[in-house]
Amino acid sequence: MIKVVKLQESEISKIIPLWEAQEDFHCKIDSVYYRADPGSVEYLKNAIKTGSPAIFAAKDESDYVGFITISIEKVDYHDTNIDEYGEIIELFVKPDFRGQGIGKILLDNAHAYLAKKNIKWIKLYCSSFNSDALAFYEKLGFTDRQRVLFKPIK
Repeated sequence: MIKVVKLQESEISKIIPLWEAQEDFHCKIDSVYYRADPGSVEYLKNAIKTGSPAIFAAKDESDYVGFITISIEKVDYHDTNIDEYGEIIELFVKPDFRGQGIGKILLDNAHAYLAKKNIKWIKLYCSSFNSDALAFYEKLGFTDRQRVLFKPIK
């Protein structure tokens, strides 16, 4: 049975391998990504201390198997009627646990967390190279509203 818990500072060391795995995954699918410096522990400690982003972890009976980070943001350029939104910064589930509904459980938890704060929209970025994640998000009702395009300057 999967339980979602708010990450506590005493549990950071158990999340670091998952954090590093999600960084490694992104580096493998897109050469623009890089592995962050070893500041992950300080980033997570600060997030827990300030509550931003909020970090929730999925735990089975023995270990953490996934996590989600959520921030609340205000729109800085008004070209829609969305003023404030929740942003999913990271969502990661261990490869051996994918396809078991854990990502959906984490997103459902994010929905509940944001609804309690009266947030009406969720935003997330997903790599164009991550077709499995794109299909997962679309299945859960996320729609592509804009695209961010990059081109290297030579």
